[in-house]
Amino acid sequence: MNKDQAVFFLSGILFGLILGYVAAYQIHQSGPAEQAHAAAAGQPRAPGPDNNALMEQVTQHIAHLKNRLEDNPNDLEALVGLGNLFYDAAKYPDAIEYYSRAVELSPDDPGVISDLGVSYRRNGDSNRAIEIFRRAIKVKPDHWQSWLNISIVAMQDLNDLAQAEEAISRVEQIQPDVPHLQELRDLLQQLKQSGGT
Repeated sequence: MNKDQAVFFLSGILFGLILGYVAAYQIHQSGPAEQAHAAAAGQPRAPGPDNNALMEQVTQHIAHLKNRLEDNPNDLEALVGLGNLFYDAAKYPDAIEYYSRAVELSPDDPGVISDLGVSYRRNGDSNRAIEIFRRAIKVKPDHWQSWLNISIVAMQDLNDLAQAEEAISRVEQIQPDVPHLQELRDLLQQLKQSGGT
């Protein structure tokens, strides 16, 4: 394994750990419906009766939330819940649709805005994701999750190490106890030394 492969391998592990931490933090900050979904989504997904039961629960939850939207198209909790469910199912265009509607209703919620940005990133539009994370930061300049997302997307997807460094520095100022922050800083330094921009 050469140096570039080692850096790429380390970055994959590190990004996974950080994104997992951010997802867990956001679940902790979410409402009861999202917490119930997160608990269900955390169940084993191995084939078998348990998986079928879980899929049935998720399908029922989606139907329930869509029914709520039929009764009230401005049900913010239902919109965010559907965005979360479709994101978890890797149906990113659907997640973008519901998160976008939620952001229209709640333009001052940096968490929902950041969820929209992550969905764009997963859907392959990293530049749009950065724009949306910066929108969340305009709403709440100390929204460290958006700064962290910028650092990861800028470093991993765009090879924009200057933007990643700015974002990491902001996370260090706002929330210095984020797990693996030093490893992220170390990875950035390794990428700079190996000739990144």
